[in-house]
Amino acid sequence: MMRGETKLSYGYLIKSALMDQLGYDFYLKAKADGFKEAEEEFKITYPCSVCGQPIVMRPGGADHKGASNYLNSAGWGHSTCHSGAR
Repeated sequence: MMRGETKLSYGYLIKSALMDQLGYDFYLKAKADGFKEAEEEFKITYPCSVCGQPIVMRPGGADHKGASNYLNSAGWGHSTCHSGAR
């Protein structure tokens, strides 16, 4: 079946083909593994000031807003803005 015949997204068609070929359990495991890998690559952590254990910063959380406010007040910005190129 061609995409034009179904009007389904390429992502949906690829996911369906993978599930057909490899099985739904394999698909779910691969998806979970990919999510874990991406999370490890991009998550921001900082140590607890009391116990030292890592805390994961979540977008929009109080710590995220605090970090954003601190960076802004400390003068952080785009290098092109600071150089006047922007």
